[in-house]
Amino acid sequence: MPWPKACILGRRSGSPAPRHRLAWDLATDPALCFRQVRVLLAGGGPFDGAAAHAVFRRFPNARLELFYGTSETSFLTLGAARDDAALDIFPGVDLAIGGPQTPGEIWAGGPYIASGYAKGDAPATGRPRCDSAGRISLGERGTLLPDGRVRLLGRGADMVPVSDRNVFPAAIEAWLLSQAGSGHAAVVPRKDALRGHRLEAAICGGCRDIGWLQAELRRSFGPEATPVRIIMLENWPVLPSGKTDLSRVRAALEHP
Repeated sequence: MPWPKACILGRRSGSPAPRHRLAWDLATDPALCFRQVRVLLAGGGPFDGAAAHAVFRRFPNARLELFYGTSETSFLTLGAARDDAALDIFPGVDLAIGGPQTPGEIWAGGPYIASGYAKGDAPATGRPRCDSAGRISLGERGTLLPDGRVRLLGRGADMVPVSDRNVFPAAIEAWLLSQAGSGHAAVVPRKDALRGHRLEAAICGGCRDIGWLQAELRRSFGPEATPVRIIMLENWPVLPSGKTDLSRVRAALEHP
């Protein structure tokens, strides 16, 4: 059966690892090349440059569109994959995110928002949390850019305070994946008596100039969000599901 002109790249929920594994499988299987496909839709997080390049080798005539949304909201953002991991707000969606260029909780409204849960299984109220304008929040945080696009930062529960600044390890991890030229990176927060937390990171393959990576992170994210230490791992620890084995990454950071 011929391939359609539009495809959805699926992945398991909750981890970028399966997405990168998909990209590497596409890149290393010489039998895969789908010239008929014109549009690829991918959701669930940023698609770094190395993974996107691997996909385009097998879908040479396609454009890659990324989307973000949940079961409660349908599409919230949609846009072409870019290095800055920012997406356009989907037509008809009303997003409120703190102040301009200030990270904040994402509140979403519009015609696609669910009115509640069929079985009333949301915490306490049976509905997502709502603001005074009727927008809902599912705990995600992001930044509204001057051009109107949105950069997603991650769930509020994943945020850690570093020297009185709220830092999202997932954003630093995504940057490392895009710059290191590898399919593997992990950022681990650690308790710190003076700063509340500090970040440490591990990467596999790609760029080995740790000083350059830290300098660019300081320039892009600030000193608080820059890992105080980045180590290289030759063999990346993974769980049977394909996700990173964070316990082994933490052990490697403790005993380099």
